[in-house]
Amino acid sequence: MATLWASDVAAREAPQYGAWLSGICLGSVATGLHHKICHVLGGSFDLRHAETHAVMLPHVVAYNSAAALAAMERVENALSQPDAVAGLFALNRTLGNPLSLSKLGMPYEGIARAVEQVMKDQYSNPRPLEAAALHSMLARAWSGEAPHAE
Repeated sequence: MATLWASDVAAREAPQYGAWLSGICLGSVATGLHHKICHVLGGSFDLRHAETHAVMLPHVVAYNSAAALAAMERVENALSQPDAVAGLFALNRTLGNPLSLSKLGMPYEGIARAVEQVMKDQYSNPRPLEAAALHSMLARAWSGEAPHAE
């Protein structure tokens, strides 16, 4: 396999192009709560990147759902589900993804620290950041409870 990658320029070209496109996208847009909170969690508690994003996505969608109705409708249509939040949580279960931050190794005591770090910087998000609501959201994500809007 190593020889294939070393000698096949075309085999390396597509992944490099994909990585470049991803970088261009990330550098061209503002990130919201999902991206920010996952980076805080990963950096503060050494949680695995992809699994942290999978656990948090349904919870952040629930947090923002009332402020992003058109986006919720697009997700519902994409998943062929009547509820975007429940559909994303069910998708994680179906795929065998972890459903809780505790399973990824985050300590419960870290929730308050994570909320504090997330609240430090304001950034683009459909719903204003509220510390108490973020704490509740992270507590549900920590325990693996189904997400819901507050």
